[in-house]
Amino acid sequence: MLTQPGPTRFATVHIGLSSLSRNLEAVSKALLSEHVVKYVRDNRNQRATPESPTLGALYQEAKDVSQNILLPLGLQLVLNCMDLVVKLSRFSDSDGPTASKMQYSKFQVQEKLKALTLTEAETPWEEGAHNWPDIQQELVAIHRHRWDYGYTILQGAGYLLDPEYVDMDQHEDIETMEAFRSFVSKTFHPPLPPAHDASAEVKAAYEAECENLKVRCANAEVQLLQYKNKEGMFAREITWTNAKRVSGCRLLGFVWQRGPRPAGCGHASMCSKLCGHGIRERAQGNECY
Repeated sequence: MLTQPGPTRFATVHIGLSSLSRNLEAVSKALLSEHVVKYVRDNRNQRATPESPTLGALYQEAKDVSQNILLPLGLQLVLNCMDLVVKLSRFSDSDGPTASKMQYSKFQVQEKLKALTLTEAETPWEEGAHNWPDIQQELVAIHRHRWDYGYTILQGAGYLLDPEYVDMDQHEDIETMEAFRSFVSKTFHPPLPPAHDASAEVKAAYEAECENLKVRCANAEVQLLQYKNKEGMFAREITWTNAKRVSGCRLLGFVWQRGPRPAGCGHASMCSKLCGHGIRERAQGNECY
């Protein structure tokens, strides 16, 4: 039996094409069956809407496609390309923490699309496989466009902080660092600009808050590099033991919530949350929560 979900999501098209691929022989036979041929002959001028093609025209097109010996190869190629994106889509819709995993997962899809090869025997075009590289580049460009469309600073900052990727050099990537800076800046609640006719005291206070924000963001980047290099407070084994249970975006929910604190007042930092989950310990005379 053919599966035909509603036309609402990319994955439903994949389900429908997968079903067609599995039942292609049965579909071809059904199109040539006496019952179907008679029904089309009796209703050949029927249309779904006044602008739609006639049933006879649609039947002829479907029959021509089903009898094309290259159809199975074409279906398989489309499914191979779609499989990568469908798996990513299902991963993003799962119940687990996935936002911090999305950027690297999307990168992997890009690389796999670029690595797809096509032999002459697998080519669904009569002219051969020579135009596959052009089609492949177009597919990669489409995926990249959708990546850019759906990209958020949460994904970039989460990827940067995710313990699973701590040994990667994401901090050297301009796009990822910009996402991190934007997220940190928003976390610290940037001050609202004063009105044009505000007093000098109000404007001075605004400038002071802006300078304070710059300092806090700079401190966050210093702490980030310590985190990436496993230095200072992040050099302790318990930090990385607990990090295995934390996603990058869960860290973002807690990181620098209260900003830098004076020496001796405890660590309101990534470390304090990596060492958290009910664990309380003493570190250099300061209590980590």
